[in-house]
Amino acid sequence: MKGNIVVVDEDGYGKRISTDEIRRTSRGVKGVKVTNRADVGVIPTLVVKESDDVLIFSDGGNVAKIPLDDIPLQGRNTRGVKLIELEEDSKVKEVMTIPKDGE
Repeated sequence: MKGNIVVVDEDGYGKRISTDEIRRTSRGVKGVKVTNRADVGVIPTLVVKESDDVLIFSDGGNVAKIPLDDIPLQGRNTRGVKLIELEEDSKVKEVMTIPKDGE
């Protein structure tokens, strides 16, 4: 299975992970760790196509549109990079993909 997963946490840090790094789990397993930030909630992850852009929404009204190429491909046990600047006490609430303009 080839592809990428976008992971964004509630503090605005994010990264791409290759689907090859995610192992299959059996029944009863709680999941696969995708970040080393245990103190921060992770927004539901997205499987993305190379031609997608990513929209990130905060509860403070900020919106960031980021081309997938600008989100670094990193390993599972890393923090990621700051994808959106948030106001104090603001958190990321939603992440979604959209096709690039003209597609």
